Amino acid sequence: MFAGSYINVKAPDSAGWFLSESSYTGITFAKPGPSKGETFVAYVKGINLPSTASPSEFEEVIRAGFRNDTSPERFDLLRESSRYTDERGYPCVRHESLARDKTPRGSDVPLMLAMDSLYCRHPKRQETGFVATFSFRGKDEYPQLRSEAESFFQGVQVPD
Repeated sequence: MFAGSYINVKAPDSAGWFLSESSYTGITFAKPGPSKGETFVAYVKGINLPSTASPSEFEEVIRAGFRNDTSPERFDLLRESSRYTDERGYPCVRHESLARDKTPRGSDVPLMLAMDSLYCRHPKRQETGFVATFSFRGKDEYPQLRSEAESFFQGVQVPD
């Protein structure tokens, strides 16, 4: 558990994970996948958020930010979905995507990149928020991505 005044983050609880990066803006965990060049990454990062007047506007801010950060030179976006949720008692957007990484590090062939993310506005600091992302880069899709992502998201909590 990595506890803080802004957010608490629990490392993924399956074998093989290691702390890859830690800074004042976020924390990243990684582990190798089952085949050469395949990887899992789970991270939480702080983000600045503009004011939004509605759930649909918040959802569009997240969708636009994702598209802005996804280079079409490197990635072919195959599918993407976003949906607003207040399951945590504060505004969040669930975002899922699948892309073909045309030039992945550590592999000489394109790989699939599946990402499951939870973007949330912080309940006490409305001008900021956080994103928790669980991803898999590999030759094929990873069937357990959603359930493992959900387990990771449950370990990301705003302290009382």
